Amino acid sequence: MPPSLTDLWDILTTISHFTSSVKNGPNSKTGWTGTTTGTVKPRIAENLIVFIEHGTLTTTEGKSLATSNHWQWSRSPEGIQFYHRRRDAPVLLAELNEPASDGSFHSQSPHLCGADVYTLRLDINADSLHLKWRITGPKKDEVISTLYT
Repeated sequence: MPPSLTDLWDILTTISHFTSSVKNGPNSKTGWTGTTTGTVKPRIAENLIVFIEHGTLTTTEGKSLATSNHWQWSRSPEGIQFYHRRRDAPVLLAELNEPASDGSFHSQSPHLCGADVYTLRLDINADSLHLKWRITGPKKDEVISTLYT
């Protein structure tokens, strides 16, 4: 049986850690590569979960940089919406509805940021989430893969 939106919501409430990697494709001009590991402190309210992330990015050159992000998950009758909270103004990145036949969730439409196109695939495992962003644009050709546990 494929996972449901309820299954996704239930796992979101249990997340406490993440590991994220960024890989460049052949057309990338950004130089974004490396791995970030860190903690997630979820703030949970009715139909709203905010992930407060703090971590360390280790670049492929061996440099370490502190990172932080705030992500918002909102539940509505239509599905679950995923936002990046930038400067406290949430920016909608993806709307997730029913899973595909393989059980994965996909953004209903791409997120556009200038000339860049972001698409999301989300997979649920027993006690974790795997988010995979594909980013393409004039200077971007990246895959960001994040495992939340």
